[in-house]
Amino acid sequence: MFREEMMVHIREYKTENGQTFPTKKGVSFTKVRWAKFRGQIVEIDKKVELPKANQHVDYSHNIGAKYYVTVSTGTISIKPDI
Repeated sequence: MFREEMMVHIREYKTENGQTFPTKKGVSFTKVRWAKFRGQIVEIDKKVELPKANQHVDYSHNIGAKYYVTVSTGTISIKPDI
């Protein structure tokens, strides 16, 4: 919970000295943004497969506010548009 709002956090974890902890690398979703992201999973999966067939891919979809899911050859990103 953050400011009384349920959030979904996806983080990169690191292990040091036998202990695992979250890093700053990751993304947080509001309930609405998470639903928009989940609604794009099938389309994202299709775009991820294109380079395997030697096809170019350049996909970007807004998932709320300034945040975008982008798929380009070799990269999948979830980040704010700056």
